[in-house]
Formats: sequence, C-alpha cells, structure tokens
Amino acid sequence: MVAIKARGDGAVEAAQAILAAGVIPAEFWIHGDDLCDCPLPQIGEHTNPYIAETIRYRLCCLLERLFAQHQDLVQHIPAYYDPNRHLYVTEPAPWDSDEMDMPVGLWYRALAKKLGQPLNWVREHYANRRAERPKKVRVRQVNIPTAAELAYAREEQLKAAGWLL
Repeated sequence: MVAIKARGDGAVEAAQAILAAGVIPAEFWIHGDDLCDCPLPQIGEHTNPYIAETIRYRLCCLLERLFAQHQDLVQHIPAYYDPNRHLYVTEPAPWDSDEMDMPVGLWYRALAKKLGQPLNWVREHYANRRAERPKKVRVRQVNIPTAAELAYAREEQLKAAGWLL
C-alpha cells in the first residue's frame, strides 16, 4: 500500500479512494530497482506539488525502444568512456564504494557482463547468492587523472568537436 500525505478536510479519504481506483501505482520505481532488463537502468521523474501531479518514467526502457527505431543514430560501445583521460576501458571496474554494498541490480548486470551470460540467467542462478555481492570498502582508492591526462583529454575532445585543427 502506498502512503499518501494529503491536506484538507476529507483529503485522506479522497486519497484512499484514488488508491482503491488504481490510479496511483502500488509499485514505486526507483533507480536500481532491477525491474527491467536494460543495461543502464534510469528512472526519470517530474513532479509538481501545486498541481498534484507526477510523471515517473523508465527512461532506460523508453530510450531502448527509441534506439531500436533509429539504430543509425546510436553508438553502442561495449566499454566505459573515461572523459578525464579520453579513453575507453573495456574491463568492468571493481566495486569501490565506501558508503554501501553493491546494489543487487548492478551486481547482476556486472556478473552478466563478466560471465557473458544473459541478465535473466544471472538473476536466476544468483538469486540465493546475494551475500556474495561486493561489500563496501573501508577506504576508497581514488584514481585521479594527472594534469597531463586532463589536458590531453580536453584537447582530443575539442579536436573531435571540430574546435581545434
């Protein structure tokens, strides 16, 4: 059940009636909820308290459908682009958060990439193995680019954009 905070006389009853009518979804989408198979899950939201409306959307799913219609306008690159160094990294980075364990949905996707298996296969085979997912680190090691790497990356990006010859 979704909790609703409402204002005014009869507002709580009205909100409960809206819920009963099924207008407000009982499932609350959040980033990392692992409710889709997209490789880069993303939830978007626009909300306004003054008109009491919210639009929440699975931006990743919308983009996947749009990309399928316009494949000539999409580059799918099986690597991470490091803009600070202007290079592509093909190996997934190890989990290095000092704040939290790796989210389950991200762990599934990292395993799928590492094992070369479909996401649904990983979900099925690792559903009871969540304790194995990477834990938060005590001290995060930050790999800061050098000034020369930053300068090179910036120059290459400007060249690619046609700003430098």
